[in-house]
Amino acid sequence: MGSTLSAKARSLGAVLYKIAYFFYPERLRSKITVVAVMGLFLAQALTSTMWSQMRHQALVETPARIAAVRFSDWYLHAESQLKLGQSISHEWLNGVYAVERNQPVSPNYESNIHDDLVSFFGNIIQERTGACDDFRLISANKIQTTKADSNGFFALFSDGLALVDVSFVAVFRLSNGQLWQLQVTENQGWSSIGTVELIYDYFLRIYFVRLILVVLALTLCLNFIFRPLKKLEKSVKEMDVNRHQETIQLGGSKEFKHLGDAFNSMVERLQKHIEERSYFFSAVSHDLRTPITRLGLRVQQVDDVVLRKNLSRDIEQLNELVNSTLELMRFQTSTEEAVAVDVGALVTAVSVNRQDLGEHIVLGEVEPVTLKVQIQRLRRCVENLISNGLRYGSTVHVYAHKRAQEYVITVADEGPGIPQDEYAKVLRPYYRVETSRNRETGGYGLGLSICDEVMRAHGGHIQFTHDNQRFCVCLHLPLP
Repeated sequence: MGSTLSAKARSLGAVLYKIAYFFYPERLRSKITVVAVMGLFLAQALTSTMWSQMRHQALVETPARIAAVRFSDWYLHAESQLKLGQSISHEWLNGVYAVERNQPVSPNYESNIHDDLVSFFGNIIQERTGACDDFRLISANKIQTTKADSNGFFALFSDGLALVDVSFVAVFRLSNGQLWQLQVTENQGWSSIGTVELIYDYFLRIYFVRLILVVLALTLCLNFIFRPLKKLEKSVKEMDVNRHQETIQLGGSKEFKHLGDAFNSMVERLQKHIEERSYFFSAVSHDLRTPITRLGLRVQQVDDVVLRKNLSRDIEQLNELVNSTLELMRFQTSTEEAVAVDVGALVTAVSVNRQDLGEHIVLGEVEPVTLKVQIQRLRRCVENLISNGLRYGSTVHVYAHKRAQEYVITVADEGPGIPQDEYAKVLRPYYRVETSRNRETGGYGLGLSICDEVMRAHGGHIQFTHDNQRFCVCLHLPLP
């Protein structure tokens, strides 16, 4: 039985956690707002109990003080009448109804009055008459004298007044030994406020309006506080470690300033690493040119024709590999300035030039758009994709169009494509899906890597898809 209840409790807890997680916002600003609002509700819940207690105290204290004064005045007037030898009237004072008692109040009589209220009455009676020992408060009961026009739930929204009076009953022992029971009915002050007005005052003014003001104030403050983060986000998106990155200066609090310094330091280290790597590859590739050239000259002296042909082919491939590596380094360290150009016209020009060479290029719809790009790098990117498509397929289809906030250039071929689990790997330098390194079945694995470098430098990315039995490579360029 216990294990069953425990399992149900865990299941209920899991469901509640999923519900809370579903409604919990993802943005940090919204999370802070939710936490602040929940804290406000908790604080209001605590203060509302205090407010309720204060209101209850005021509701009781006001009529109780008036009733105690009336009791005192009646007692003093009665004693003065006794000294003059006059009889005591049942209705001497307005609002006090007096009845003579034959029997005293039983010592075992259980009153519905709190001890604090009894002490409150006793202090006032003692202060005004000095006869606190001859006074006993018997009861204090609420009497609803006027009801709202509506009943049930709709009474909460009635404009009528819900008047509540309090009837106080007490017993006085006079100096001649007579016992008199006195009754005073007083209005309960705040209860004369209508139910609708009370709800509006308590919930709308104290809770709802305050909640709106807090949310608005938090929104303005958080927008100001998180402004440096927006600047940092923009810098990260526009960052190109292959080019000189200007340092950013984040304002705001000391934590954001430290974050900006850490970001600048990270960019500096990355750029230094890229420069050292590029220098290493470039130096090695340049140094290899001389021995490769000497090997080419010496191969020509080999008498064996077959051997000479094979060695010449190997040297040619080695030379192409060195040239490809140098080209990759040049792309990574390119200082070409971005200029505004019609990217659609650029794509069309590249495709038409390849058609003029007799290659099977089908130029589809190319939507014109003017973007700020590095012309030579983007041109080489499109050239590489067309070359790859022709290598693995007989025909290449090229088209470009706008999509939401992007300009998408698509190069599609009818070849086998790339396996989905290889999409991320083919963007690495020197990685090939076909691992033989045979030039007849592919290059050295630098074409897509160069395209990825170009796209990231422009704030875009590469996407691989399939469309109508064609393998598509899509270049996504952000629109301004």
